[in-house]
Amino acid sequence: MDPKTAVSLAEIYKPIAEDIKRVDGRLRGIVEEALDPFPREFGAFRSMGKRLRPAITLLVNHACRAARAETPQDVIEQAAAIELMHIATLIHDDVVDGAYQRRGHQTLHELFTDKTAVLVGDYLYATAIDIFNRFGSHHTVQVVTRTTVGMAHGELMQVLMSPETRSRREIYMEIISKKTADFFAACAEVGAEAARVPVERRQVFRKFGWQFGVAFQMIDDILDYTASENHLGKPVFQDLAEGKMTLPAILLMESGAAPDIGDLAAHHNLSPQARATLTDHLNQNDIIPRSLREADTFLAEARDLLTAQRDPESGPAIASLQAICDFVLQQEGLPKPCLT
Repeated sequence: MDPKTAVSLAEIYKPIAEDIKRVDGRLRGIVEEALDPFPREFGAFRSMGKRLRPAITLLVNHACRAARAETPQDVIEQAAAIELMHIATLIHDDVVDGAYQRRGHQTLHELFTDKTAVLVGDYLYATAIDIFNRFGSHHTVQVVTRTTVGMAHGELMQVLMSPETRSRREIYMEIISKKTADFFAACAEVGAEAARVPVERRQVFRKFGWQFGVAFQMIDDILDYTASENHLGKPVFQDLAEGKMTLPAILLMESGAAPDIGDLAAHHNLSPQARATLTDHLNQNDIIPRSLREADTFLAEARDLLTAQRDPESGPAIASLQAICDFVLQQEGLPKPCLT
């Protein structure tokens, strides 16, 4: 993780700093137990990421409980299970995409085999479901299993649909809703459900998670066009090279400036000349600022939902959730200022 990012997140995570340590300890125990007989070169676990998903679970739980006491162990277990689900999806995504690098490390299937990676992902996901079964409510188990069905369906849509179909904005929104936004919605809902809040308040936090998740995925898609290969851990324009029509490509096609962009995606034809031409089209049509403004529209909705839930007791946790909304717009690789 970039040092500046780490400092920023450390500040944001202050209300849950001890909880994050407990989650990390639980994750290390699970991973070591699973992989103890095997080599230690599992790149997926050397750099564990930002912990955004369990952080949202914990912060929502803190906001709902007003942090009146130490976070119960069942909440820690469920936050760890959320991260296990996330790691499992990354491992499986890398196999599907044929990715060779993740966060600067070789992917699991590159280090070993596709079979090994799929089995490790399956094990981590099954462990997560077992944790939810033991520590979560019946409703929580329903939430995470339905979310997983949606994530798998979103991936199938992305793999099986033609680039022409995927270039439609409503299809793009459906895919990112299933693959990303619904998962963030579940992260928030799990935290609220563990605090035993009324259904109405639980649904508010779920809506926050969904709005944040849409913006998060849009920004992730934008970074594929703006960040360096060193920052991404993969080549720039990799999404388009894999045939994925994401927000910048869709906006560019809608502008009429690059009507052949769908063909580029369909034929995975991204020569150096095509990349240079594409960059010119992006700059001339303000595609990146427009994409960021769309993402910020969803972040604004997320912030408003949180503001309505703020009170003196829940204030620190709510403030951290709002700071996470700001954080995703300030990532390395995005233009500064990113909104105009």
